[in-house]
Amino acid sequence: MSGLFNGLKSLLAGGGKVSPAPTQFIETAPWPLAKIDREGVVVSTNPAWAADSRLADIRLITGDDIRLDDARWLRPSVTKIGEADHDVRVCSLADVTDLVSQGGKSQPDYYRRMLDVFQDCVKVIDPSGRLLYLNSAGREVLGVEDGQALGMRWVDLIPPAAVPKVEQVLEQVLAGETAQFSNHAQFPDGEAQTWDHILTPYRDHNGRVIAALCVSRNVTAKHDSQEATRLNEERLAKAAKAAGMGIWDIDLCTDRVHCNDLWYDVTGIPRADTITSMKEFMRYVHEDDVGRILADWKAREAAFDQQDEYRAEFRVIDSAGQVRHVQATAAIIRDLADHPIRAIGFVARMPSATG
Repeated sequence: MSGLFNGLKSLLAGGGKVSPAPTQFIETAPWPLAKIDREGVVVSTNPAWAADSRLADIRLITGDDIRLDDARWLRPSVTKIGEADHDVRVCSLADVTDLVSQGGKSQPDYYRRMLDVFQDCVKVIDPSGRLLYLNSAGREVLGVEDGQALGMRWVDLIPPAAVPKVEQVLEQVLAGETAQFSNHAQFPDGEAQTWDHILTPYRDHNGRVIAALCVSRNVTAKHDSQEATRLNEERLAKAAKAAGMGIWDIDLCTDRVHCNDLWYDVTGIPRADTITSMKEFMRYVHEDDVGRILADWKAREAAFDQQDEYRAEFRVIDSAGQVRHVQATAAIIRDLADHPIRAIGFVARMPSATG
């Protein structure tokens, strides 16, 4: 199936001269295709078109939606076959019954109104890559005016850098798979944006994939926040390294612990003995300090509720069996409900009584 969609995409792109290959593809395509002249008169049809008796009366393609006797609506997508012959074009049909009214015109029905409320860009793309439907948010994002007829290619409306990925993913979805991807776009006004796209196959009443449904979301703010967090953590790591302090990070909901390489150097715990929990860490704490540290840690939630800082001094036994005096500090990160969820801090080596 993927090969057939590849062939259709190549055929409808309009590049190169007309050859037996496109003609052969039209004949073997599993969905209805027809050749039409400049006036829209159907010149010939492929076997899939001819085999559907409901399409037998379609002799003229005007660009308008076509209503069949069974109350279904089809939307034609027309493009030229190649550069060599401007008089003959190819027409494919997509079932858009859910997108049009019983009168054959676009309607502000429940589904359309619901999609227009979405902040996300919602679109339906046919196998040639042309837009069959675009909600209000999508029109604004892609610069398509209200009332402007659709039928333009999606890739012609997006930043060129995203085109190869869009074509690859669209082919995958038209072959029956769900797909998602993200891209960074630099728009003409200079604004850089990040978008997440989720595409699913759009099937007709017989379960055949005749289009792709795509929901695109602007995640620039989320991406910028994540990037800012990454940069802050990178700066934190560099500052800690310069100060000779190791970093530890604890998920207070799961007690999952992560320590960087310098943390192991400061405590003297072998890096091979990866510490992932407080229980594992306590094996290296001096036996005279274990009870106090455990008591402090068990009471941490109450302590964290009163202050946004954690501080403790204790002794650890390093890999050589020597005692090291260390100090651990941490800042507490809270969720939107003000509950402590994460502790990020430092560990530094302290002077011991023996030096």
